[in-house]
Amino acid sequence: MQKDPLKSVARMILKEKFPEFENLTNGPRSAVPAFLRGHTNIIESIIDVDYYAENIEELTETVIFLAVAVKNRLIETVDWSGEEYSGQVKRGISSILKQQDRIPVKWSPKNPETKVLALTRKRGEFLPLLFRELDKELEAANLSIGFFECGDDAYHYFVLPAQEFEQIFNIQDEGFIILDTNIYDLCISDTGPNAAKVMIYLKNRFNISLSEIKTFMQQDDILIGTGTMSVMNFLKNEVESLGVTTHIRKKDG
Repeated sequence: MQKDPLKSVARMILKEKFPEFENLTNGPRSAVPAFLRGHTNIIESIIDVDYYAENIEELTETVIFLAVAVKNRLIETVDWSGEEYSGQVKRGISSILKQQDRIPVKWSPKNPETKVLALTRKRGEFLPLLFRELDKELEAANLSIGFFECGDDAYHYFVLPAQEFEQIFNIQDEGFIILDTNIYDLCISDTGPNAAKVMIYLKNRFNISLSEIKTFMQQDDILIGTGTMSVMNFLKNEVESLGVTTHIRKKDG
């Protein structure tokens, strides 16, 4: 493992902006709240500026890195449940490429979201499939989409040349891991001793009737989510708090 995994990732993603991160982490911690407040309009959507500015002891280097990367448009963020508007992720990728002085991508088809919507309309499944489709498009330009996953329910995504991405893929430390666009399913294999609670959870999650849930729960493997490994682990922790047994499997294609 690298001596300092986070700094290895930061150097690769931030490039010439790395000294900004280094100065904030090596300098007085009191300088970080001023940095956050100075860029609130950009980073507030992913970092609670007021909270961290008033609780400096909670300001980990992971939080600082994410703030610097987002402020410099080298990482973009989208909530796991879906885009705020159609084309948000494509626009985010274009913004990252612009910051890297790379040639804009000509998407083919022009609207890959349409293709993904034809595959699924389930909340939570659209984005993993969209990222996979967009990553395939970027392969022609020898680029890869990666995720800076830090245990929340959002996708913090970036773009790097494929060879550079391979150097940091799967790097992890306390508070983060670098993942690719591979997709996984999370299934319940045993509902455990609290079947009634599990039924209510599934009813609320999928917004279907209890009668349908009873049939749903008779399956050997109850599929409850699709996404990156990090998002699946987030969901796994949530559902296993009900006493169920789960397993994660890689999705083909």
